[in-house]
Amino acid sequence: MSSRQTPNPPRFASPVTLLKRLAFTGGRTLLHSIQQQVFVWDVRNARLRGAVRGELFGVANDGNTFITRLVDQAWIERDIQARSGFGRQRFLTDAVPVPRFMLWDTARGSQLKFTGVEPDVYSPHQRFHGLADRYNQMVRLDDVFRVIPSQILDLQPATHEAGILENWMIAPDDQHLAVIYYVSGGGFDWNGGVCVRLEDGKTAYRFDGGRDDFPPYLYFSPENRWLMSPVDSKVNVYDVSTGTQLNTIPACASVMSAHRNGLLAEVNGTRSAVRLRSITQPEVTLWEAHFTPKVLDVEFHPDGEWLAVSLTGGDIELRNVKTGRLLNRYRGS
Repeated sequence: MSSRQTPNPPRFASPVTLLKRLAFTGGRTLLHSIQQQVFVWDVRNARLRGAVRGELFGVANDGNTFITRLVDQAWIERDIQARSGFGRQRFLTDAVPVPRFMLWDTARGSQLKFTGVEPDVYSPHQRFHGLADRYNQMVRLDDVFRVIPSQILDLQPATHEAGILENWMIAPDDQHLAVIYYVSGGGFDWNGGVCVRLEDGKTAYRFDGGRDDFPPYLYFSPENRWLMSPVDSKVNVYDVSTGTQLNTIPACASVMSAHRNGLLAEVNGTRSAVRLRSITQPEVTLWEAHFTPKVLDVEFHPDGEWLAVSLTGGDIELRNVKTGRLLNRYRGS
């Protein structure tokens, strides 16, 4: 818990943590988050089961339920502007809106009560909501189920006294929090990346935070093997447990997805292209496909045979991982 005295009381803001738009649940269902709705698709039959409110926040380990989050999008846009200095003073005096969370049955699409589901079916990184006081370098973690008490992490010792927190994400090992922060001073701007221990907020290791996209993108691979961070037209791959840099992949990627079989799907937003490569042999391109309209996200099916591609407008393409061949297209609403 934090004991540092700040000039003003900590002001915890709505999160801008980047959430996944696509998630397979047990291989049978595909959740597609777009425009404050989550569409529930039957994978094999390409049939829309229904749509619910909010953006995709967390998925239960058994895939039977999922959580959505509703936030004030206009307020988030002001939050992003404030970090660049525009309207910051006024922003810091405005009331902070409280995000809402809803629990849904995957098969039926019906809303459930949080008290009716065992919290243990959700891993902490799927149920903890991170709020940040960006300018005092503090993060508060709240349990959506309200079973585990809130925890405040003072990150100034791990970041920089003049840093502004830009993005943060709990690792799938539920032991670490990855944070990217921004420092501007004397005409020299830079981003830092640090992984801290959730138990005390102390530094576990540092990584290159980059600044290709805003907010900067972070990605943890399945089974908690890699932390990936896009930096200056490349992607650095780190061992999650030690912070050792394992590889550097030349790529202009803003979004990516990895599979436990060692394959990496990356999205080049400028060219609206998806490229598939091996993490261990990144110089080899297995296939590349170009899309119209723009690609928003990619996600591997658990068995590694298919790749889902989310497009603006709500469509999804399902492609063969080995060949890149189009298998099916789900028409968005």
